[in-house]
Amino acid sequence: MSTPTWVRFSPFKGTVESAIARTALLRKQLRFRLREAARLAWARNRSKVEFVDDSLVKTNSEKEALKRAEDWDGLALSYEVTSIKALTYLYFWKADKNTGMALETDTQIPHFASDQLPEGKWFEEFLCRYTVDMGASLSAYGFYCPVEYKSLEAQPLLKELRDGSLLLRPLPSFLMIADELLSQAEMASILRSHKKHPSLHYRHIDKGYHLLSSITR
Repeated sequence: MSTPTWVRFSPFKGTVESAIARTALLRKQLRFRLREAARLAWARNRSKVEFVDDSLVKTNSEKEALKRAEDWDGLALSYEVTSIKALTYLYFWKADKNTGMALETDTQIPHFASDQLPEGKWFEEFLCRYTVDMGASLSAYGFYCPVEYKSLEAQPLLKELRDGSLLLRPLPSFLMIADELLSQAEMASILRSHKKHPSLHYRHIDKGYHLLSSITR
């Protein structure tokens, strides 16, 4: 089975421009270098967002990319992560008064390891920081996270968590849930009441999130 590369998030409450700005420091610290930008567009019936293949342009400036995208429904940004020599793609699209978000990596990032970091640790910590910096209430990665430009909805994920089915989904798996959606007491009760995959680990993050992840080996 191939490595999943797609990460989805709850909507960002703000514009595409402000969403991109929220992770500027993180991108700088991890040495992200912008390579290309492309257009995302809503289908004519507004049923889905699509990548516009012939819109790809080379750029090294988010400001330039945003100016080009002023009349677009959304924007895809391609980065080289020079700190680990890999590629990441950030997606943002207009969704009513909010901004939809997704993230895609190349196949090596989920498995990246170094002398200082075990396999998967870089990816897990990056997803945690990205989720917190964006202020997303939800983020998810794994085989149950289909490749589509669609924001995560809380209720379906919380239902699967409460009935225990999400804890036994095929691995790899990563799920962050803000405390505002699920209390620490309820999470503790769920983990006592249901079996979970032995490689799926739980911890609470001080920033106010529950983390269930099998990424770090």
